[in-house]
Amino acid sequence: MDYHRPTLRSGTYKIEVSQTVKISQQEKKSPFTTQRTFHIQGEQFSLNPQTLYSVFPPANSNGSYSNVLPHIILKRSTLPWERTVAADYDAAQQQFPKSPWLALLLFHADEIGKSELIDREPLFQESCLDPNDKISVLTIPTDLLNELLPTRKELQLLTHVRKGLHEDGSEVELAVMMSNRLPKRGQVNTAHLVSLENIWTDLDSAVTQLVSLHSWGFTCDERTDGDSQFQVLLTNLTSGTLKLPDKGNSADVYLQKGFVPLKHNLRNTQKTISWYHGPFVPGNQINSPTFSFPVHSADQLLILDQSYGLLDASYAAAWQLGRLLALQDQSFAISLYNWKRQCLQTSRQSSTVSNLQLLLNQQNVGNNPVPQVVSQWFQDVSLLKNIPFNYLVPDPSLLPEESIRFFGVDQSWLACLMDGAFGLGRVANDQSGLYQQCKQVTIPENHSVITGFLLRSQLITDYPSLVIEGYGKDGILDQIRMERLSNTVVICLFAGGLQSVKFHQKAETLHFGFEASNAQLSIKLRDFSTGELLENQSLHLTQEHWQNQDFCIINWSKVVESLKHKLDTFTELTASQFAMQLVEGSPVVQFELK
Repeated sequence: MDYHRPTLRSGTYKIEVSQTVKISQQEKKSPFTTQRTFHIQGEQFSLNPQTLYSVFPPANSNGSYSNVLPHIILKRSTLPWERTVAADYDAAQQQFPKSPWLALLLFHADEIGKSELIDREPLFQESCLDPNDKISVLTIPTDLLNELLPTRKELQLLTHVRKGLHEDGSEVELAVMMSNRLPKRGQVNTAHLVSLENIWTDLDSAVTQLVSLHSWGFTCDERTDGDSQFQVLLTNLTSGTLKLPDKGNSADVYLQKGFVPLKHNLRNTQKTISWYHGPFVPGNQINSPTFSFPVHSADQLLILDQSYGLLDASYAAAWQLGRLLALQDQSFAISLYNWKRQCLQTSRQSSTVSNLQLLLNQQNVGNNPVPQVVSQWFQDVSLLKNIPFNYLVPDPSLLPEESIRFFGVDQSWLACLMDGAFGLGRVANDQSGLYQQCKQVTIPENHSVITGFLLRSQLITDYPSLVIEGYGKDGILDQIRMERLSNTVVICLFAGGLQSVKFHQKAETLHFGFEASNAQLSIKLRDFSTGELLENQSLHLTQEHWQNQDFCIINWSKVVESLKHKLDTFTELTASQFAMQLVEGSPVVQFELK
């Protein structure tokens, strides 16, 4: 969309309601009147962090951005049009209905000084604002500002609304604001989202002060061509499976299976070293031991290597962790225990049912369905949710910085974890039937093989709308979990054997700019109706398209005229059509599993 103007602008409003009651043959009464005053408050001097969706280039990043137009995306699609640049709102809306009151200005190093004014009351004070609030004010030489400031018409072109989809499939509308200037190579560039309220009435003095609602900086390196930063971060990842490097000795047999040596405190107070691996192990073909469930203690799951005299504590640790997690969740523990008791009581009331296991046939399951809190808990566990990270990755060396590590999920480890949790509150000697029923409810058959990867990279912070697709031998796999575990770590699980994975960005987070080749900037033209690239059609920027090439400022009026000529159209370009022409395609980076 070109713009999204709100029905009501920020300000104070008064509602007055009057009611007159008329009763025949009675004296006319005075009308009953009441009033209510309310205030619509929008951002004016600072930006709520919750309103910010993303920025590009990423804050504090370093990359080849000399052909990129910085932009900011806001979650509230009406924000750029909630105020006007002129004091007279109605007149401004009639004359410039699509013009925003905000602009994204880009400054090269040492062009401005930023100061925070604490004692000064903001101009255009609204009744609900605190006069003690701090505001960030930019002091800019007016001559420089006159060079940088877009015209009202350019502001309309540089701001639009982009429609997209949430992860749950619901629609989302985002406001997108582009800068009118390119970054300068070899230095830090700073972008400021500034207020333009009454700006054109205050350009006579030597310096001008602008309120900055949000700012971020990034470094543009000296490269004139090259891959995007998104592509650079991905291609520079170290790829491998989740295991420690080989040592060249007998321990390699265990290391290649994803084991790590850890300190182990035995029950008799002795200390030793045991092998441990989490649920994530190298490769898709997992040869793990099988156990007969339910078990009654973690010791039953310890495995002794007779050759070296070392224990494999992986499954015992998983079982014990299951108990601890279950005990930690009081609601789950109580619901599980009560459900077990109900099943046992039902079995005792039936004279024809001799044991609990026979009770759990298809006819009787409906009498005592698994409580929602219990089934949900086990479903979460089956996807490794709420598992402490040190159980998933027991050694930091398994997942170094800027790395991607592939794995398969050990279903035996998962089964031990679930059995440990399910063992709470035993109400009968034989619970195998109950366990099998709960397992069938919580672990779908098509999830019997789960694979995935852990990604640790600055990419997670810089590109929050990452799209990940996994492929197996028969095509795309169902993504059953993708979750950010920290600012730099993401986990992704797929149902089936993973053979390759592709990374790209969501359409609504693509950035804007020019193709750069041999220091020549160009725009690859797109079809207005489909958005597809037009074959062999480009607009190459020439000297006439620069307002000030030394300042990296583009003459957008000339660019628009050239675009209209190239696209053979006489109609004015809308903001959305203009943005479409400047969209830079998102590279797709693929990893193949060996």
